Amino acid sequence: MATCSGSVRLASATSSLDGWDQNEFLPAPIGGLDFGAIGGFPGMGNQPHGPIRLQVGFEAIGSVNTGFGARHIHSKHGDVILDANYEFIEDYIWDVARNYSQIYDGDGPNRLNLVLFAHHSQQPNTNRRLNRLLIIEYRDDAGGGYWTTVTGYPVRANRKEKGRLLWERSEPAPSGPGSTSPASEPSAS
Repeated sequence: MATCSGSVRLASATSSLDGWDQNEFLPAPIGGLDFGAIGGFPGMGNQPHGPIRLQVGFEAIGSVNTGFGARHIHSKHGDVILDANYEFIEDYIWDVARNYSQIYDGDGPNRLNLVLFAHHSQQPNTNRRLNRLLIIEYRDDAGGGYWTTVTGYPVRANRKEKGRLLWERSEPAPSGPGSTSPASEPSAS
């Protein structure tokens, strides 16, 4: 699959993704396609291992809960992500995919909900009353399997997740440049 170039600025009135195919990947903030990873955690059962990626995706205008990827996030959740001090969709995805605090079963097959506690966020000056949610779905293609970003948005810190808790961070999130993905952490609760 091809890679889209550029970033999706949340403050723009229109998305910079016009003309791109929904299956193309957006690059991570430091380059490459991988924003984070899933795998190797005790208690995760048969969940596949793989990188977390962001595709261009689509948003069906006028539909409820239809769409995925950067176009969907920009259209449905861009304002609240911008209010949480993220200038680009990629920065929000990067923060959650690298620093998530919990993993829950999602609302469909091969779906997971990643929750980043507000106090674990690496984003400066964020609203500490809002956790960050990222919903991902496993896909397998000729190039190998990956977790694509379905949607993501800030949620109330006291929100109760619906799915079963699969994994929870036992240590504070890594901080600063060069911090590692939670996938490299050996501990689980």
